[in-house]
Amino acid sequence: MSPAVHLATGAALGGGAYLLTGDAATAAALLAGSTAIDLDHIYDYASAQGLRAGLGVLAGRIAGGPNVRLPRLYLWLHSWELMALLAFVWFFRFPDPVFFSALLGLGIHMVMDQLGNPGACRVTYFLAYRIFVGFRREDIVTN
Repeated sequence: MSPAVHLATGAALGGGAYLLTGDAATAAALLAGSTAIDLDHIYDYASAQGLRAGLGVLAGRIAGGPNVRLPRLYLWLHSWELMALLAFVWFFRFPDPVFFSALLGLGIHMVMDQLGNPGACRVTYFLAYRIFVGFRREDIVTN
């Protein structure tokens, strides 16, 4: 799913949260949670093509350019295990509404990617699986 779709969704959700709660921090956390997760793509592109070239290709991709097939998909932040860990932290250690909003944004992003990315299979967004297959693209996505 494109970063623009996640940004638009996060902005809409954040705006809705602000209208409902009047709390700018909650709205900003929802927006940040639904978009900041994509920062892990920087690592993927940089590790495949070097930092400078990788950032250039990634910037082109964000601007609507062609999709580049990376040989390995690390996606360190795109992880159901990370979601579970953060939910545990929120529930048992840090029951803060702003943290929950960021967690909600992250969860919405993950669901959008799981359901909306062509080639994503049931295990694509499990970090343990990606580690098990050595992060090889051909074992993670079907296209």
